[in-house]
Amino acid sequence: MKKINSLFIFLLFAYCLSAQTEVIMNVGITKRQEFKGSGASLTDHIDLIPEGARKVMSAMTFKDFNMNTLRMWNWGGNTFDNQYVATRAIEFATKDGVTNLLLGPGNGINAPADMTAYANGIALRIKNLKDATGFLINVTGVANEPDNWTSAHLGDGISKIRTALDANGLSMVKIVGPESSNCDDHWYNIMVGVKNTNPTAWGKLDYIASHSYNMCATEKWAQFSFSNNKDYWMTESANDGVDSETNDNEATSLAARFINDMNHGVVNWVYFIAYSSDMGNTMTKLLSYDAVTGKIFMPCKYFYMKQVYTTFKSGSVFRKVLANGTGEMDQTYNNKSPYNAAVAQNTDGTWSIAVINGTGIQGFSATPYKFTFNMPELASAVAIDFKVLRTNLTRKMVDDGIVTMTNGKLSIVINAKEVVTLTTGNIQPHIPITSFSIDPQLINLGLRASLTLTPTITPANATIKGIIWKSSNSGFVKVDDSGVITAMVPGTATITATTAEGSKVATCTVNVRLENKLNGTWSSSGASAEANDESKVFDADFTTYFNSTMADNAWVGVDFGAERTISTVKMSPRIGFADRMIGGKIQASNTPDFSNPTDLLTVNKLLTENIQNIFINTDNTAFRYVRYLSPVGGFGNVSELQFWTDPKTALITPTDLEFEVFPNPIINGNVTVKLGDFKNEQNVQIRIIDINGKDILLRKLNSQDLNNESITINRSNFISGIYQVSISTDKGSKTLKLIVK
Repeated sequence: MKKINSLFIFLLFAYCLSAQTEVIMNVGITKRQEFKGSGASLTDHIDLIPEGARKVMSAMTFKDFNMNTLRMWNWGGNTFDNQYVATRAIEFATKDGVTNLLLGPGNGINAPADMTAYANGIALRIKNLKDATGFLINVTGVANEPDNWTSAHLGDGISKIRTALDANGLSMVKIVGPESSNCDDHWYNIMVGVKNTNPTAWGKLDYIASHSYNMCATEKWAQFSFSNNKDYWMTESANDGVDSETNDNEATSLAARFINDMNHGVVNWVYFIAYSSDMGNTMTKLLSYDAVTGKIFMPCKYFYMKQVYTTFKSGSVFRKVLANGTGEMDQTYNNKSPYNAAVAQNTDGTWSIAVINGTGIQGFSATPYKFTFNMPELASAVAIDFKVLRTNLTRKMVDDGIVTMTNGKLSIVINAKEVVTLTTGNIQPHIPITSFSIDPQLINLGLRASLTLTPTITPANATIKGIIWKSSNSGFVKVDDSGVITAMVPGTATITATTAEGSKVATCTVNVRLENKLNGTWSSSGASAEANDESKVFDADFTTYFNSTMADNAWVGVDFGAERTISTVKMSPRIGFADRMIGGKIQASNTPDFSNPTDLLTVNKLLTENIQNIFINTDNTAFRYVRYLSPVGGFGNVSELQFWTDPKTALITPTDLEFEVFPNPIINGNVTVKLGDFKNEQNVQIRIIDINGKDILLRKLNSQDLNNESITINRSNFISGIYQVSISTDKGSKTLKLIVK
């Protein structure tokens, strides 16, 4: 029965394959252009995106698309610096793999009246950026879509820009032009005119360029590029309007333009805008940041373009593809092919194919095609496996198995508005996020303390892991783009984490509280020398450390003198021996022999040296004794230990320990601590600490202090800030906040 079913499925598949309209793709053997890379522009509206989101969006485009070119507009005044430098857009892009910075001189419909001043402005922009930041714009355009320029204007612009660049020490900067809105015969003749009438200017033009909108690259321009030994760049492509997550028409059209241009001699292809916060014209952007929702909008075209961008690697060499014999596949005004294909051999010898079925748009009824590729260069190979990626409206860069090429031929069925890429190398299918959370979800944090929130993304190998972090009140709690939260002042804030893809949201509530640092009597299992005894763990010096004579299960700890709750533990490892703390534990007990200890936490990762690593304790049990117990082979090594308690949850805090602090806030004069009736209390102590836990005052009160029922402290002892004033006795303690202005 299984054999019958298998045979039926095979015959059904074979029938469906044969039932499609077949298109023969003939791949030439002549090596054509070498692919130099791809990129995108950034324009305005960048500064309105939060930096964390900006960093994520840069990685999702420039890094994830394998782009190496960033195109920027030559904005006047401070706009250029505000959009590209202050926002760190250039910095992020270069970290994400960009090596070419391309200057688009801006709107150039009409030639400038003073071409020399125009050229000097371009050169100064490049020089000023280089001098101020070290970033070099290594390619500049002549003008952007100079519709009304003539051959004379273009030649004059090229020459004067070259002169201005050289005069400013920028001889390494290349020139590309004309960046015309299309590559029709009008612009072809202008380029020929520059070559024939101004050969000097022609010699100074490094690359030719046009834009890929309603008329994409043609074989005529490809041959012009080849015959003149000038690389052909496509420096802009998009459409205007509001895009959507279901707009596969635009996605198909755009991917078809890219594939067309690869088959027509283009070496560097630049999309219009990588990312922006302009939600009014999302058609021109790969990604858009919605400031209202705080989410990243990902249109359908994002995945189509990511697939074709990452199919061909820099250095790959293209072959010409013709359909059904010698048929050109164009994307021009009135001659748009229903399909397009491009083929290249990569530098490692692997092959890549990109093919798109453009039916369903452009005036063609939706039609599935069987594409058969005929590649004579591979005819001698009996069988070559090509891995398949497929994208359409509902499937995003899906691993679609393997197609085997036999004696240089393979066939694959592609449906309307589908893009498929095939490669003999490795593929990277898109893996979406299915669930997302952050841990912990409730945190009580002391002033100025920092903690890294841990995101959990499922599956762990999801493709896009970017997260946008946001605090509901940065005055209380700040959060950076890595999920590190910092407590600023007492209060409560909600931290929201949103995934870049899918806009999945997780939240965490952070309560910022004034904490008391707990002190007591130190003890240990025995030190190897006085220079490494237990006092070194509590001396606020990261260069000192406790070292025991015992290799295994050595310990160092504190007797608080009374039971206390512990809200926070701070630890730092011995420098150079952080691994000795892995497996170590913080244990608490109410008996000095720790006969039945409670494990508050276990160190399960390398701690960072030279800082206090913060751990939040959620056990509200009160303990008198606490210790660090080192693992096997740890020798008790720890540099610093601190234990803190939350005054709001600390136990044994009697209500009759009354005192006041005034004036509060204080600007000038003295601080008065007015005591209640402490005459019958034992071991009364006053302690004042700053927000970093540093002691400003710590002393035991004498009988005179208690009889006077007040203590005076001079303002000069303080700098502006927030302090904790604590009064403690054998019965407990009470803390008030003091603000010094």
